[in-house]
Amino acid sequence: MQGLLNIRTGRAGGAFVQRPGHESVARSIGLLIQGRRIQLAALVECRELIEPGCAQLAAKHRTDADLARLAEPDAALSDSGTGTSSFLGANIDWHLAVGAAGHNELLTAFTTATSRAICTSADVQGFADENVRRSTVRAHRAITKAIRRRDPVGAARQMRVHVHAYAEAIREVQERSA
Repeated sequence: MQGLLNIRTGRAGGAFVQRPGHESVARSIGLLIQGRRIQLAALVECRELIEPGCAQLAAKHRTDADLARLAEPDAALSDSGTGTSSFLGANIDWHLAVGAAGHNELLTAFTTATSRAICTSADVQGFADENVRRSTVRAHRAITKAIRRRDPVGAARQMRVHVHAYAEAIREVQERSA
């Protein structure tokens, strides 16, 4: 079920259509990605186009609560004792927090679906070495700083550089594996 029906029991019960949330939309996009077997290269291209816009909107529309949500995964990323799975999870959580801070449900859903699909389709376990971790933390801090300052141009520029560097690193890993 895609979360479109709410079934209630009892005297006033029945099946009621409800408005889908971004999580429901993200699951639908995820099913499209899986069902169509969208390649990693297409996912990364999509991310390179979407996430700078999300950062730009986040800088325009962010709230104090959004900044707090960005700080949580950032702290986990900075912890050098964090294992690879926890690091990758915190990385996704940070990207999702940027998407949510833009307050655009459709972009939040796309960010959620593409981030999850990239993480599950890429062999990222060996990818998160110490250099990747350091550059990720630096990039996230710069983007968060621009979002905090309400600098949409700077946030978009920093995110563009960050996701492009990540895309290039994935391409290099894929070329070595081929």
